[in-house]
Amino acid sequence: MLSYAQATLPEALGRPLDLVHAAADALPFESDEFDVVLASGVLLCIGPETIRSSLLEMMRVTRKWLVLVEPYSDDPADANWAGKADYYPNTTYWIRNYTDLLPEIANVQRRHFVKAETDQALGHMNSILVFEKQSVAPSARDEANS
Repeated sequence: MLSYAQATLPEALGRPLDLVHAAADALPFESDEFDVVLASGVLLCIGPETIRSSLLEMMRVTRKWLVLVEPYSDDPADANWAGKADYYPNTTYWIRNYTDLLPEIANVQRRHFVKAETDQALGHMNSILVFEKQSVAPSARDEANS
């Protein structure tokens, strides 16, 4: 896919671009390099052994926003690194509760959440979550506002 994208996207977009192949848990970018980091159909493929480090890397390289278009469970029991096995047969995907999970590793606030109706989901993708990276700890911010 990377080779195909490198061959076709510059013409489709009308400009050159850099595409990088990297592991989610070892991103070759500076801290706070991007305003937005988007994961769409990525985290469901990352198993329990590297999901934590992958999310930490995404939070490291975003300056402000993390957008997840991933399968999502609002069950608090799924707010763990393993999540739960996907309900589709013959797959190895993970569904997690990112709202409860992300604050364990990063200072974030969920700003937006939409869960698609079953007939509107696109395969495994059933939600859009937008998290804002906080520069000040929530307790310190709350004290400053009072």
